[in-house]
Amino acid sequence: MHPNIDELLALQADDNRISDIEKKIAALAPRLKELDSIRQKAADAVQRTESAIESEQQRQRDISARVELHKKQQERNLAQLDSIKKMKEATAAMSQVETTRRLVAEDESELAAMGRRTETMRADVERTRAALTAAEEEQASARGGDRRGAGHARSRAQGSARRAGWKSGECRPVAPRQVRSDPEP
Repeated sequence: MHPNIDELLALQADDNRISDIEKKIAALAPRLKELDSIRQKAADAVQRTESAIESEQQRQRDISARVELHKKQQERNLAQLDSIKKMKEATAAMSQVETTRRLVAEDESELAAMGRRTETMRADVERTRAALTAAEEEQASARGGDRRGAGHARSRAQGSARRAGWKSGECRPVAPRQVRSDPEP
């Protein structure tokens, strides 16, 4: 019987605990991959929505400029209508005034609809950002186990070095280590 059998048994118990921890860490790998995928999808969604908002805002600026142009045209048409003396010219001018009024109304209606869409998109961005933040927090929490695993990997390396010493015949007495069964936070 080997003179340091207690130490060998303690080493074997340590190895079993380390092996269990490594299995738990390996079991987390698919979850971490899933969390990476969820986080990436949320980040992509935020980027797409922000891009859509920017595009919508550019369209709003373009339509606002068009509304201003139509309003100026409306003012010119009204001024021209006031100066016309013949009925035929008055009818044509009135037609232009009505057409311009309709264009202004359509553009303003479109601006209002775009404003509502933009607000909806902004709300979507906020919800998606919240989902992204939640995914990142969950991912950080899950990866927190990886940091604890690094300490266990060091313990495993130390245990491997001791085993190598036993196998090579360098039997040096080693004080039994106090190993916690639950990983430290």
